[in-house]
Amino acid sequence: MLTLLPLSFCHMLMQLGGAYLRYLPFRQHMEKEDIRLLWRWIALWSTVSLFLCAFLFSWSSLDVAVYKLVLFFAPVPYILLSFVAIKQPLAVHLFVMGMQFLWAVAIHTAVAFGENFLPVDIPETYILFLHPLLYLLLFLIVLPVSRRLFSNLLPSLRLIEDRGLAGKVSISLLPLVIFIGFSLPIADAEALHSVQVQLSRISIPVFFFLMYRGMSLATKKTDDRRQAENAARMMEEQLAALGEYERMLGESQKETMLLVGKIREDYGRLKDYLASGDAAGALALIRDREDRLNKTTVQAYSPYPILNAALSVYIGRAEALGIPVECSVSLSSKLRVDEHEFSIVLSNLLENAIEAAKEAPEGARAISVGIRHRAKAVVMEIVNPSVKPLVLDEKGLPVTSRKGHGLGMASLSAFLEKYGAYADFTQENDQVRFAMYWEGEN
Repeated sequence: MLTLLPLSFCHMLMQLGGAYLRYLPFRQHMEKEDIRLLWRWIALWSTVSLFLCAFLFSWSSLDVAVYKLVLFFAPVPYILLSFVAIKQPLAVHLFVMGMQFLWAVAIHTAVAFGENFLPVDIPETYILFLHPLLYLLLFLIVLPVSRRLFSNLLPSLRLIEDRGLAGKVSISLLPLVIFIGFSLPIADAEALHSVQVQLSRISIPVFFFLMYRGMSLATKKTDDRRQAENAARMMEEQLAALGEYERMLGESQKETMLLVGKIREDYGRLKDYLASGDAAGALALIRDREDRLNKTTVQAYSPYPILNAALSVYIGRAEALGIPVECSVSLSSKLRVDEHEFSIVLSNLLENAIEAAKEAPEGARAISVGIRHRAKAVVMEIVNPSVKPLVLDEKGLPVTSRKGHGLGMASLSAFLEKYGAYADFTQENDQVRFAMYWEGEN
């Protein structure tokens, strides 16, 4: 058994190479702790598999059929570990797994093709020892290509995500189906097959990868077109919002000017009330003027008129729906971001909060909004009820099928990237809490 440990060690390295390629598409979407956990599990199982494979090879006296059986089923534990550690849909895992299997088959076939030129009287045992060594050598040679291919594999999964259940199953299983059909003819006790068989085998994965590359390019063009359309729609929404804000600012200014024009008259009436000792009349006049000031179209929440207009619009909409809003704003005159862009992001977030609050039970629909300077940072927090579970994408932003929501998250994503801001969505006890901050100025 000990004499077979080097062969078992080579097989372990082959499986580690496959696990690495299957990990690459998900690397940028994983937390560091999840990555460490995955590779700790893989290292532990690799140690076990080293001795397990050596035992199987020794027990079977290095039989070709057992050798191939180990080769086919050795990846299964590694794949199961990836399913647990990498939080991605099953269809995505199956697709990546199938692509890696086809890549491995192409390398195995290339090695087997070269082995056909060995002396015809070479023992099968020598071939079984030589094959994994040549596989690892070729794997390292093509590693730069495979790293680039598998690192860019996940963005092309729009091919899967944009389809229904039947479409997802068919696309995700296509590489596996090709692999199975490709492998069945060689699942025998033959160490080597003819050159003609090897050439026909290697052409299938090459053709599939070329076809997949073409599909990926077509998908990328579709994504680019969608992004352009979304950008145009976002611009239209921003222009419409800006027009509404300007209208509200104009109306508020007119209302404020009317109130200012009556100040002199109000002073005279207050003087008469006080002179006659009518304190109740004076107090009623003051309260009436406060109510009228509070009912102006735009409330003065901050030194920023467009931000005030955005808050006034959506707080007014919420209150009209019977949704109470608690708003606290404490900002200086230095925001460090474009006021209009910030107001658009805030408007989208408040609209989402209102839509979620509408579905909450009576008495549990309150929304709170806080925007303030804290040290050298600007911090915004919105808390709203939500009876639906919060689902986040790979960027940590909510996803939903509600029409128009994608544009709101797109504007938030663009804002975060442009200003280096940080955002976090959490949910606890049917309450969604959104927090965002960026470096500001006092």
